[in-house]
Amino acid sequence: MMRKFLLAVFSLFLAIVVSVITLQAAGVVDFVSLAMNQSEKIPALAPHITTYRLGQEESEELARQRQSLVEQEQSLLALQEEIASSREELEVERRELALQYAQLKTEAQRLQEWEQELKAQQEVVQDLERVRKIYEEMDPKRAASIFSEMDKSVVVTILSGMKPKLAAEHLQAMEPQLAAQILQLLSSE
Repeated sequence: MMRKFLLAVFSLFLAIVVSVITLQAAGVVDFVSLAMNQSEKIPALAPHITTYRLGQEESEELARQRQSLVEQEQSLLALQEEIASSREELEVERRELALQYAQLKTEAQRLQEWEQELKAQQEVVQDLERVRKIYEEMDPKRAASIFSEMDKSVVVTILSGMKPKLAAEHLQAMEPQLAAQILQLLSSE
């Protein structure tokens, strides 16, 4: 008989435990809070329950802080990636600017060389203009004797800048063979 009684009590206890677990899991009744509230009323358990609740609050606060730290870490990692990307973009732009600067420097040097060549050519033109004026003023016979000693291309340059009448007078004063060569060079210009 005692066995039957113990079996009935055990079955009842087991049914109660299963019911409590089911109701707790379903969220119908919060037996843990009820048990805690009731346990706090017992003077011997009250300090332990208070300590448990403080520990639970600290645990929740630590979880919130941990979550906040995770979010901050993710934010910092995103910022770090953004900085690295910006740094790469700046490096690419710096290289492009350095290349453009080198090209501009080369172009400026080339322009400076052209300017120097142009000045030198202008000086040559001015010198030829002075020489041409001298020969225009000179007696054609005297000029012809000097022309016979000069390079034919220089003579052609001087004569081509003269008025046609003066150039003709100078050509008439030259030896016929030299005059023919000069005329041929003049006509090919």
